[in-house]
Amino acid sequence: MISQKPTLEQLRRFAVSEEDGDFFRALVENPVLERYVAPFIGLHRAFDLMTVIGIYGNCVKIGTQHPEILTEEAFELLGVLIEWQKDPVLKENLCEFREDLRSTLDSGLDRNWAWEQHSGIAPWTEEDTKNHLARRDFVVKFLSIATVEERTAFLRSFPESSTLVETFIELSEEKIRLRALLLEFLDSEGYGSKWQVLGSHPELLAEETIAFTKALRSELSRLPLFSEDTYYRRPVELLELCHDQGIELGLFDDIGRIFT
Repeated sequence: MISQKPTLEQLRRFAVSEEDGDFFRALVENPVLERYVAPFIGLHRAFDLMTVIGIYGNCVKIGTQHPEILTEEAFELLGVLIEWQKDPVLKENLCEFREDLRSTLDSGLDRNWAWEQHSGIAPWTEEDTKNHLARRDFVVKFLSIATVEERTAFLRSFPESSTLVETFIELSEEKIRLRALLLEFLDSEGYGSKWQVLGSHPELLAEETIAFTKALRSELSRLPLFSEDTYYRRPVELLELCHDQGIELGLFDDIGRIFT
């Protein structure tokens, strides 16, 4: 059973991992830690910024550049990092920052406020959710259909998918297995799950797999439904990162891109 709140020891293992694999193992053991990933990245970026400007405070200003620090999760992580820190000067600076963060959160300024200041991106709407689910349904159905006849009928129900029909209508037994693994990866939630799936199925990072996923991404982009793809594109880009850099480095690179 998944606990609703990580223990102090789990937070320590997550926040001060000695090896990259320890970070992802902590996420697998307690998926609740996934909500600490963004604050963790935000804090490290905020520390870099504060080191440059020499000011360990002003969470309002820093939070507009790194919104994820304005969270209770970031406040908890700071406590762990302060406990772990051996440098007395840096420990004092972090304590100062944590006090300012507490005051900022208590004043009502949080991550949602900061994201509005930071990005200007319109909030996710019900229509966005509907389109996202429609894309997922298309990909899942396409990858799940077993026979050529059913796949042909499905793809031809989309007038723009003629190239998809030509490219993917004949799939070998090996690619049929690959489709099942790809679905497992697409539907894995959180970085811990993705790390686990990739570690269990290294064939997902094989050259043939990457070529298949790239080709499918290219063809899907021709469909109006995938003009703004929020379901398939990012996971495929993540596979490419992990193929090029290794699993842990690729995942960390993706985390950094998301929370930029």
